[in-house]
Amino acid sequence: MSVAKKKKSGFYSSNIFVLLVLLLVFLVGFSYVRIYYSDYQVKREIERLQNQVEGLEFEKFETLELLKYAKTDGFVEEKARTELNMIKPGEKMVIIKDEDTKGSGQKNREVLKSNKLLNLKKWYNFFIN
Repeated sequence: MSVAKKKKSGFYSSNIFVLLVLLLVFLVGFSYVRIYYSDYQVKREIERLQNQVEGLEFEKFETLELLKYAKTDGFVEEKARTELNMIKPGEKMVIIKDEDTKGSGQKNREVLKSNKLLNLKKWYNFFIN
């Protein structure tokens, strides 16, 4: 019986057993580190997506506020006045000309006057003047 006990205790203290235990510990440790790193990446991705959701919710809120404003009569009236040059019934529109436009009005008169000239006189004015 003592010989059988020696063989059992000998296997557990042998180099092969120690090597197998170390290999098993290394494999378990490597798997743990790999799973921990994957979990870390998933948590980072979740955090990034949550930040993106918050940004999109804010953008949605701004868009809804803009849509609510666009449905008001004030917005429609403002766009009609500024982009379509429309006025309310009973209002009068006033157009104010700049000083620069006075000179262009005089040029317009000269162009109209020159259109009444004969073609031969136009060529003469073109080359001489």
